[in-house]
Amino acid sequence: MFYAINVIFIFSITSVKGAICIVGLKLKTYFCFFVSSSCARLRICMLINWLLKNLGDTFEIEDALYDKIFTNMIERLRDKVAEIRAQAVTALFRLQNPRDPDCPVIKAFLFHLGCDPSALVRRTIIKNIGSSKIVLGFIIKRISDTDETVRVAAYKFLAEKVIISKYFSERTILNTLNEKL
Repeated sequence: MFYAINVIFIFSITSVKGAICIVGLKLKTYFCFFVSSSCARLRICMLINWLLKNLGDTFEIEDALYDKIFTNMIERLRDKVAEIRAQAVTALFRLQNPRDPDCPVIKAFLFHLGCDPSALVRRTIIKNIGSSKIVLGFIIKRISDTDETVRVAAYKFLAEKVIISKYFSERTILNTLNEKL
């Protein structure tokens, strides 16, 4: 397999009250994600994740670059290594639109939330998915997940983003927890 990544940065960094700001950034990328080395695939996902997290909330991604990142990260969601799939989830976090019922990122997250064999991937999806009415039903199903860390993440999601008393009584929550313990 062939591995190629070429990232060119042209930017200046200034410090504003202790915060680092990227003043200008021109990013040209060529990605070839079909690499036999799982370590290289993981590092590429980590790089994309780092870039997207550190660009700031107001930074807009060009359509061509968005399409490249989206296509390659969706492909990484199908990887055989769970850590790579989890990194792809965190990279796709910035590309989701929870308000759009047809958002392909949300659809991919929901598919993997229900079907992925790795608890790490399911937990990472719960931590990174945006809240919406569509997502809520899938998160509620994860309350009865086989893995304890996924159940805890689901409860934390509901506690932080949804008023739990609307959907559950205290008795229902305690019964569910006791059944799994």
